[in-house]
Amino acid sequence: MSKRMTIKQVASELGISTKTLRRWEELNYFIPERDPYTQFRLYRPEVVKIWKRYMSINNAYEEKIKELGLLHKQANKYLETSLASEGKNIFFDIDNFGKVEDKIRDLELHRKELLKEILQFPEKAKQAIIQMEQEEK
Repeated sequence: MSKRMTIKQVASELGISTKTLRRWEELNYFIPERDPYTQFRLYRPEVVKIWKRYMSINNAYEEKIKELGLLHKQANKYLETSLASEGKNIFFDIDNFGKVEDKIRDLELHRKELLKEILQFPEKAKQAIIQMEQEEK
């Protein structure tokens, strides 16, 4: 049997609280094994590694959403203020508007890639756990 991690070790590794791990257990998100004698929660390092990757992807996704929202606000502000004050028409300021559109398009593509990886997480985690259990036999 591979070495297991305690709830404190996992919380530290993931940068979350032990309370969050207990809540995730209640919600059936992240179920630990139990020590047969003490009933302490024990986690497989391999599964913790998978969760750490998931959290990293999810955080990156959320950052891209924030960045995309900020970029939309900046684009709208630009359109409302500078173009109006200069008496320009948006259709004639293609250089600046095109740069914003390119950035928005790039962020959207990256966001979609991250979302796709997030959606694949449950199946990948399940496969990894099955493989670990088979290797232990």
